[in-house]
Amino acid sequence: LPTISSGVILRQGTAADIEDVSLLLDTCFGPWDNAGEADPDFELFRIDDGIVATEGDRIVGYTGSRRQTVTVPGGRAVEAAMIANVVVALTHRRCGILRSLCTRHHRRTVETGLPLTVLSSSQGSIYGRFGYGPAIVEHRIEFDRRLARFLSSTPDPGGVESVPMIVAQQEIPNIYDSWRQSRAGAQARPEGSWRYLFRD
Repeated sequence: LPTISSGVILRQGTAADIEDVSLLLDTCFGPWDNAGEADPDFELFRIDDGIVATEGDRIVGYTGSRRQTVTVPGGRAVEAAMIANVVVALTHRRCGILRSLCTRHHRRTVETGLPLTVLSSSQGSIYGRFGYGPAIVEHRIEFDRRLARFLSSTPDPGGVESVPMIVAQQEIPNIYDSWRQSRAGAQARPEGSWRYLFRD
């Protein structure tokens, strides 16, 4: 196992790490789930696909990872490495742990033959030094509704329908999947992601 600064060791996550990783995520990002509830993060990002940084018996860093289908320009889809829940304990910042976690993930991406890595981040400006850039840029348009009119040439899509949740759970994933196949950067949603979305 490679040792980085201050005796911190990187290794693959295990099921025994879930409680400690959850505490680290909650401490750094804020509470997510109620006590006793299954954490959807570990359904979407299996703990054994993640990398933990440990100092002795304590977990001081973590990154989750999974394979993800991403639409690229030209309407093609490729498998990519998706990284999320990147976290370093407040007590261990500025020790090279984040860089080591990202480097390990990038090396693993190359070793598995995946063409790119996608990072989901709450603070995108942190990751430019690792080769990441924003995939989404906000764009706003403001107009005076008193002067706005619908174009008569726009086809009528048939209106909007309210449906029971059971119908929405069956139909919305299909609509999304059709949309994401024509949008560069859009990602396939795994089943666990839909369950999490619809549980509210």
